[in-house]
Amino acid sequence: MSEFESPITTETDTLKEDVKLALNESDRERKEAIIENLDSDWAISLRGHLENARKEAAERGTSLTEGQERGILAGEVFESLIRADRGLFDQETAAAAELREVLHQPERFSLALERELGHLRTPDLAQVNDKGQIVGYAEAKLGQLDDRAFRQLSQEGSLASLRVATRFLREHYSNLSGWGLTELSERRQREIKVAAECERILVVPADRDLSDPLNLIKNEARTPGFEALLRDEITIVKSPFSLAEVWAIADMILEKG
Repeated sequence: MSEFESPITTETDTLKEDVKLALNESDRERKEAIIENLDSDWAISLRGHLENARKEAAERGTSLTEGQERGILAGEVFESLIRADRGLFDQETAAAAELREVLHQPERFSLALERELGHLRTPDLAQVNDKGQIVGYAEAKLGQLDDRAFRQLSQEGSLASLRVATRFLREHYSNLSGWGLTELSERRQREIKVAAECERILVVPADRDLSDPLNLIKNEARTPGFEALLRDEITIVKSPFSLAEVWAIADMILEKG
């Protein structure tokens, strides 16, 4: 490696090429485009997430099994692929990309915001219209839906974090340009908010059976409220990545240590 190469970028680029080789032919062009959209520190970020899960388990006096580690990593892989999917909405706007920075890196803008969002679920992807209003957001779920998924998809879930983030942006409107949030700074202050009609999207693997969407809910989590939410309020779409492909990516990362 030369003195001008970034070890982070080199590792992620190598992983990206390995992942492309493991993809099946279904919707391959779109999947390869998503892989290219992944951040340069993707590989290290995924392992960091797993290491944090290990530390949290140790603090509880337990340790993760190999199966649990694999499941945690696979879930994080799927979420990262959804965040990089520019085709999920018609097109990710520059304002939506800036909002994503605020949601996923709040410490860059305010420790108070980081603390407030730390107690909430942030969506994997959000869409912002020309006015600066959040008109939709997406949640990725690799497996069946449990009580936690119900909370995330409900009004008290990711919508709450979006409202916190937009309130913060309105309150600190004069700072947005200086923070590099130039697209959001060009929107009217009062328009930076969650739209009254905000589409909630649930993204599942390509090979998930949707003949009866209610079967996505685990038996122990099935309630009339959850069924109504999934049936009446949530738009379900399929990722181009299959369950097997996501597991294969997780295994690649685990094998590389």
